[in-house]
Amino acid sequence: DFDPVHSHRPFCLAITYSGGLMRVPSLYQRIAQEAPNVHLSVRAIDPPEQLRELLCQQQIDAAITHVPPSDSCLASTQLPDRELVLI
Repeated sequence: DFDPVHSHRPFCLAITYSGGLMRVPSLYQRIAQEAPNVHLSVRAIDPPEQLRELLCQQQIDAAITHVPPSDSCLASTQLPDRELVLI
């Protein structure tokens, strides 16, 4: 079980488009409230085709992108009220 309040785990999030980087400050703020000891790093990824390899090699933990993955081994969900996908 993941306990965000007590976790000290680092996470790496990839974003595949420049508009997503504008959402990072609010994401950091939310993490500071919900998981104060978690360290989040954010990487801009271009081209987005690199996502599958980076996820499979565990170089990133999650990604936000406009394009859902075509690989059935990757779990994804569409973020509410957005045309974004979290992988």
